[in-house]
Order: sequence, then C-alpha cells, then structure tokens
Amino acid sequence: MARPVYTGRTSELANSAWDASSRFCEFLQQQELAGRIALALLDQGSAEQSPIYPPTLDRLVSDLERVRRAREWLRETRSAVADRFKGTASRRSLSPSDPELQHRDAGSKESVPDIRPVLLLQRSSQTSWSPIVIIPSFTAIAELDRQLSTFVKTARCRIAAASDTWLPGGWLLSGPQRRVLKNWPATNAPVVAFERSHSVLQNLLDNECRISAGPQWLFRINTDGTAREVAARIVRPGQNYVLVTQDSPIIPEQLQTKACTINCEGATASILTVPETLSAHQLQAFEQIGLRARRTIRIWPAGLCGRSWDGEGHSAWLTTETPCFGIAHDYPVDEYLIGLDPSMDALSVRAGPPGQLVFIELPALPPGRHVLSVKARRASLAATVSRAVDAEGFVTLDVRDPRGLGFPARPHSQD
Repeated sequence: MARPVYTGRTSELANSAWDASSRFCEFLQQQELAGRIALALLDQGSAEQSPIYPPTLDRLVSDLERVRRAREWLRETRSAVADRFKGTASRRSLSPSDPELQHRDAGSKESVPDIRPVLLLQRSSQTSWSPIVIIPSFTAIAELDRQLSTFVKTARCRIAAASDTWLPGGWLLSGPQRRVLKNWPATNAPVVAFERSHSVLQNLLDNECRISAGPQWLFRINTDGTAREVAARIVRPGQNYVLVTQDSPIIPEQLQTKACTINCEGATASILTVPETLSAHQLQAFEQIGLRARRTIRIWPAGLCGRSWDGEGHSAWLTTETPCFGIAHDYPVDEYLIGLDPSMDALSVRAGPPGQLVFIELPALPPGRHVLSVKARRASLAATVSRAVDAEGFVTLDVRDPRGLGFPARPHSQD
C-alpha cells in the first residue's frame, strides 16, 4: 500500500532534477528505493516504522549534514513537512540521552569553508526592490593552504551579475562584501569568478559559491526594509514575502499576491501575503507553485496558569487543581486525540475551523509526573497535499501535594 507514496515522492524529485547528473537521474529510476530514502530523510514516521534501515539512514544523514546546503535544506524542510507544535515537547526531547541525537550532533561539524553567497532584497520604494548579493570572507579558504592563500591575495576577481569590473587581489579577505546586482545571477555558474584559474579553488566555487536553484526564489520581508531569502521555500502564516521568478508562473487565485518591481534584468517579482490561518485549498495552492506552508498548533495553560510553565511543554500543578489547556491551529484539522499517561485511552476531541480555539480540562491528578499527549489528525485534503503522518506534541505535568509545600488544601465543594 505504501508504494504509491514512494512513487509520488520520486516523481516530484525527478521533475525537480532536470539539470542533475546522469548518475542521479539513473538512481531516481529506482522509484521505491529513492522514495524510501526521501521519506526517511524527511523524518516521517517513527523509528519503528522507518522506511529505511535506521543505521543506513544515520549514515546518509551524517554525510549530508557535512555539506552546509544539504544540512540547511534538511533542517528547514523537515520543519515544513511536519506540523509544528508550539508550547509542547517532542517525544525525542523526553529522552535527552538519545544516542541518535548525540550521533547527529557529532556529525554536524563544518568540513567545508562557508562561501555560499547570500541574496538580499533592499526596498528602494514602496513598490520596488533592489537585489544585493553578500559574499562571505574567503579567509577560511586562504587558511587551508599556503598556495591558496597566495592566489586569493594576488588574483583579481569579479561579481559577474553585478559588474564587469575586476576587483583587486585580496578583496575577498577583508570581510563579507556586498554588491548590488544588475542582472539576476545564473544558477549554473559561481557568483565569483577569478581572472586566473586554480583547480582546487574552482572546485570549491563550483560547489559552494552558487545561488540556490531556481526558477523561483522566496524572500521574507523584514521590518527594517529588507527581505532575506528563504532557501527551503517555506512560508509562515501572517508573514509577507517577495517571490522572485525567472519565468511567468500562473499564481492560483487562492493566494494573495500583487505585482512589484525588482531592479535588475532577468527576473520578475511579486508580493505574497500569507493569511493568519490557511485552508486546505490554500495549502494545495502553495504547493502548486513550489512552496510549502509551515503549519502550527499552539498549546498553553488556560485559566489558572500552571506553575513553572516554560512554554516548551513543562508545567507544575497541585493535586487540588484541575489543569486546563487551550489549543489553537492555523490550518485544517479534523480532530485531536488527547491521551494522559500510557494507561489512559485516547479521547477524541473535534477541532473547529482554523483559528477557532479548543479547550480541554483534565481531572485532578495524583502526585507524580504525568504526560499529556495531543495528536492532530488533519482534514482529508490537507493530509493528501502534504502526505505526512499525524503530528504529536507532549506536555509534562509535575503534580505535588500542597500540604508538603506549606499550602493549605483547597476545600472541596459540598454541592
């Protein structure tokens, strides 16, 4: 039954890999294998149900995380394809000594100098933007080898999309450099070009000094009049973005966009406004243009606030209190499955439309640590769009007897 999901994921990969190597294209022909790896890398499903052998997955992740672009893409995309619970802990965080986490932290060290250019838009008027490229310092490259150091200090370079002027040797060693772009950079060539050739440096430039693949780029608008690139093309409810494209995409009518100007050749731009709550049809419309919306479920103590609430899933209560929690979602959810400790059967609570609050009240609890689990089941169309498993968040409740803390017991009602 899972094969169509693998096939669907592989088709999406193949459609996006039109400029990939022949070896990668041949690999994508093994649809089930490629689909299993894609689903496992996105961390969909529990370890017991992983579509790929866990030790093999650990090795793949460790290798990918050594490359800056792959590590950033994995981290950002995982956060998009899975529903995000705000105010809760994950199952994995309940066991901080998890050896898998230690392994991944150890494998995330830098191994390649960071020379990836950063794209930035600067507002030049109410309806126009100027693109800027920021080139990181090449000091880390110069420190790799004496020959490389001499080359970077003496060889002239230029930013082809900004100007044809050759810049003096050592220009890239004096800190990050900013240049206004006259043309949109090509995705198949490095942003920086040197007057002389150096095989080792050229290999680094070809792999690490390019902008992200097109044909569209997403920039989140900040309050300071700039817009920074979102490499994973993830949008958040309530935010505004600039969508830059090299073609003329058909924007679905469900999305709120308006035209704007980008002051360079080879690209067009529009302002994209993401509403506070998203319908299933809007989620589908974002995916039609290659974007993903981050979905958030927020949980917090309602009414009498829990003691020691840290906003990340931990609270403390007394045995005389009845904990109450509020739940808010910004995308379609059918129902919540509420569980309390392993011994309690999950209770189904119907969810309202996006933006409508849901409140749950627990009974008075005996002393000790209790774990409240909240699992969201999506509306059918939203689940079809994202093809992700049900999300789950956890809240720990440390319950104590008030008499041991010097508090008088709360009298019970005689009614």
